[in-house]
Amino acid sequence: AMPRRDVLRVALVDNGSLKPQATLSLRRLAAAVEEAARERTGGRIRVEAASARFADRIPARDLEGRAAEVLPGWLQRVARECGPFRRQRVLLLPLLVGPSHTVTKTMPDAARAVPGLDVEIAPTLVCLCPALYAPSATGAAAVAAMLADNLARLGPPADPQREVVIVCDHGSPIASVAAAREAVRAALEAQLGRAVGACCMERREGSEYDFN
Repeated sequence: AMPRRDVLRVALVDNGSLKPQATLSLRRLAAAVEEAARERTGGRIRVEAASARFADRIPARDLEGRAAEVLPGWLQRVARECGPFRRQRVLLLPLLVGPSHTVTKTMPDAARAVPGLDVEIAPTLVCLCPALYAPSATGAAAVAAMLADNLARLGPPADPQREVVIVCDHGSPIASVAAAREAVRAALEAQLGRAVGACCMERREGSEYDFN
């Protein structure tokens, strides 16, 4: 008899929010990723939403009756479900633009804390590492295309001469995260054929953080 293939367990991981809509959106994306992965590979795969932090504080009544999970709890549940006698393959899929501390520290720490799981962390949405991806395949163009689609849905501006397009991220003390945002900005500028600016919502004080 053919050996049974284990289901690949996948967590789509965002930074986390106290707003219910963020978790509901993450769940919709996880369901879409699962459907697309099954169509492409025909494989046994289960994709679920798991935030890095915060989301477990949202009342379940605000989440269609199902409480949100944060990554440590999700990993522990997966370990319980697979049982003590086999190792479960797990893929953590960051819904994050660049290599923030959530990717480089929070996610690895959570994975190491749960025995019995073979955990792999996928690259972020934009990965500028030349050892992994060619400049044309970093993901920046794909993220920029999504932003361009969102802009198109807004319809034509009332005054095109005064319209300004700016790519804004949360802000990070890590220069490589800002570099990922800059790659998206440059790709969006090329796709739109017009100037695109960039900014962040917050940054640390000091000239050493001027890259934001």
